[in-house]
This record gives sequence, structure tokens and C-alpha cells, in this order.
Amino acid sequence: MQTFVKKSKLIILSFIVIIFSCKDTAELRDKERDEQKLAEEYAEIQRLSLSTNCEDAKDWTFTSIGSRACGGPASYIAYSTKIDVNAFLDLIKLYSAHQYQYNQKWGVISPCSIIIPPTGVICENGKPKLQY
Repeated sequence: MQTFVKKSKLIILSFIVIIFSCKDTAELRDKERDEQKLAEEYAEIQRLSLSTNCEDAKDWTFTSIGSRACGGPASYIAYSTKIDVNAFLDLIKLYSAHQYQYNQKWGVISPCSIIIPPTGVICENGKPKLQY
């Protein structure tokens, strides 16, 4: 009888461990999926940002992008005023909202220092560079 009780306890304990490890694995997959979505959105924003050669800094401006867990933007990004600006800014708003949701969902912690906005954009070797 004692052997049966010990085996039963071992089986129950093993089952509990398996259940909790499955939950952790599912959460990890969800988090990785969310991170992948953010990375894909950011890559598309970067692609659009760099879709035009930077030849005249007057044709370029910048905007904030992303959402830090502590509040405020994650960074700034340069873009040409010759692209579809409204569509570009809509993508940035969507990305920033998704990053905010990600931060809330996964309890992200970030530094609370203020990110100083750039003063402008300059062109270097055909690429935009934020000026501080």
C-alpha cells in the first residue's frame, strides 16, 4: 500500500510539473511572438525611413518612435518629407501603441531618464543622421 501511495504522489507531482512547464513554454512563445511582431513593424518603418537618399537635409525631419515602459518615446527616427508622411506616421503610431501594450503585458522595466529630442537632421553619405 505504501508503494502505491508513493507512486501516486510521484505521478501527481510529475503531472503538476509538466502542466506548469507547459504554461511557461506557452508564455515564452507568446512573448517571442509579440517581440517578432514588434521587430517586423520596426523593420518596415526603418525600410520606409531609408527608402529615399538623403541629399538635402531640408527635405528631412524627425519624429519620436516607440514607447518606453517608464513613459515617453523610445527614440527618434528621421524621415524624408517626400514619402507618404501620413502613412509613415500612422505606422509609427501603431508601432508605438504595440510597444506600449507589450510593455504593459510583459511588465517591462526601462530607464526613466529623459531622451533629449534631436535638433535636426543632416545628410551623411546619402543617409539621414539625427543631429543633437
